[in-house]
Amino acid sequence: MMLGLIVALAAAAPWDAPLTLHGIGTLRVGTPVAALRRMGATGENYPDPDVDCAYWHTPRWPGLNMTVSGGRVVRIETE
Repeated sequence: MMLGLIVALAAAAPWDAPLTLHGIGTLRVGTPVAALRRMGATGENYPDPDVDCAYWHTPRWPGLNMTVSGGRVVRIETE
């Protein structure tokens, strides 16, 4: 499994900035949804309507996922 991830990351186009604990490039924890949309990101709401949470991704950074709550990015993770 880990080998597959390494191969996939090596084959992907390089990111334009390093991923840090604060974010990547202009994407930071706290980034509003409007800015995600300008980056070409799309979201998918959590299945439970009582939970204010959505999962977003963008073709700009393949393999990167963002969790949005309250209209802002609250978590950034890699696959």
